[in-house]
Amino acid sequence: MTPKRPIVAILLAPFALLAGCRLLSPHPPQYEAFELPSGVVILDLTIPWHEHLLFARPGDKLTLHYQARLGDGVQIDSSWDRGEPVQVRLGDGDLPEGLEQGLVGMRQFARRRLTVPPELAYGSEGVPGIVPPGATVVFDVELMAVRRPKPAEADSAQTVPSGAPSSAAPASAPTAVGARIDSAGIPTDG
Repeated sequence: MTPKRPIVAILLAPFALLAGCRLLSPHPPQYEAFELPSGVVILDLTIPWHEHLLFARPGDKLTLHYQARLGDGVQIDSSWDRGEPVQVRLGDGDLPEGLEQGLVGMRQFARRRLTVPPELAYGSEGVPGIVPPGATVVFDVELMAVRRPKPAEADSAQTVPSGAPSSAAPASAPTAVGARIDSAGIPTDG
C-alpha cells in the first residue's frame, strides 16, 4: 500500500502556492541590505505585510526588544536576556543616534539588523568596560508595538539638533522592499 500523504501534497501544492503558503518554501524571504546616507546599514530580517500595522516614525512610542553586539560578534547588551522589552519615544535621543535612524520606517512586528558606525553608536570614547572606543555596533531589533501620539502630542514633534525637521530621504524615494517614503522619511502604503 502506498502512502497517501505525498499524493495529497502534490495535488494541493498549486493551491498552496497561489494562497502564499510557506509550508512548501523551507526558507523565509531574503531582503537586501541598504545603507542610509549616514552610514547606518539596514537589513530587514522579517517584514509583516498586514496593511493595518504601523510604521515607526519620529514621535511614536515604541516597545522593542534588541540585542547589541560589537562588530566581532561579542554581545554587549540584550533586552531579551533581561526578559523586559524597552519602551522609548523615537526621536527623544534615549537611544544611540544610528539606532534611532534605523528604527524609522520599521513596521510593527518586524525584525531588523542595524549596523551602526562608531560615530552614530557610542563614538570615539565608547562605554568604559563595555564598548571599546570607535566600535561599530550591530543591533538586532524586534519592534513589538508602535503607539502614535495624540494630535496634541504630535504638535511638539522632535527635531534634529540643527532645529530642522528630521528627514530620512527625499520625497517618494523607493526603499529596498518596494515601498515609497514621503518627504519626512516615513514609508507610505501607496
